[in-house]
Amino acid sequence: MPSWNDGSSKQTIVDFVRATTDRASPTFVPPDERVANFNTQDGALWVEHPMFNETLYCWNRPYNYTDLAYGPMRQLLQYLRDNGYRTYIVMGGGYDYVRVYA
Repeated sequence: MPSWNDGSSKQTIVDFVRATTDRASPTFVPPDERVANFNTQDGALWVEHPMFNETLYCWNRPYNYTDLAYGPMRQLLQYLRDNGYRTYIVMGGGYDYVRVYA
């Protein structure tokens, strides 16, 4: 997670992943049980200001929606995947928008 500041948030994530992927750890989670879920519409994975991405989609604006995802969160998703986590992104948007975005 190269763009993350070295601080308590990053360290907490690294410690969690280490504790759940180290076979000697009492909190080890087998790879087939490692799952991480994220909600896009709470500002965690994509911008919500000045307006939600879905609003821009409804105005038919020419945006590359993946560019509106937060780089540090994309790095977190990749970090989890690299450590055997399946990642899922859930959202409450309309299916026509979700299909295009996905």
